[in-house]
Amino acid sequence: MAEANKHTAKSEKPLKTIKVESRLSQVGLKAGGVSRSSAVKKASAAVDTLREDYPEWLEKDLSALKELIAAAHAVDGQDRALLDRLYGKTAQIRDLGTSFDFPMITATADSLCELVYRLRENNVYDAKSIDSHLSALHYFKKPEARSGKNKNALPLVRGLKALVERFERPPDTQPEDSED
Repeated sequence: MAEANKHTAKSEKPLKTIKVESRLSQVGLKAGGVSRSSAVKKASAAVDTLREDYPEWLEKDLSALKELIAAAHAVDGQDRALLDRLYGKTAQIRDLGTSFDFPMITATADSLCELVYRLRENNVYDAKSIDSHLSALHYFKKPEARSGKNKNALPLVRGLKALVERFERPPDTQPEDSED
């Protein structure tokens, strides 16, 4: 099972490679179980069932976000841990929006995530830009404002992104939830 590899530059001893098969890989490779398409259909049905509850969840999340924003405003954005929590709550809102057919919530929350990230990394704070994003999130939770077909939706999201672009993106960094 173990095989010797070539010498490394730092060591004269050969390296041993040990192949280990996990229980998960053993179970995953067995015949039977649920097909991918069946699993996707079940998951989609579950999301459809939960979709009815999302507006209530969104309301609670926006209330929590409003409290975090008020706390950040109270210290003029000088509490990095608080900004991290604000970013995290905004990312949670962003990540659920599209799954539950609220694409404008996702776009707005994504813009707010980027704003908080840039403010935090540049050690600056702009309460008015944050408040503009919060107002837009409240606007987009309304049934008549949810989709990109709303004539005000895209200009509003573009305006929010323009607010974000006023702040320089820190060089050679990525937001914490990025996988790049």
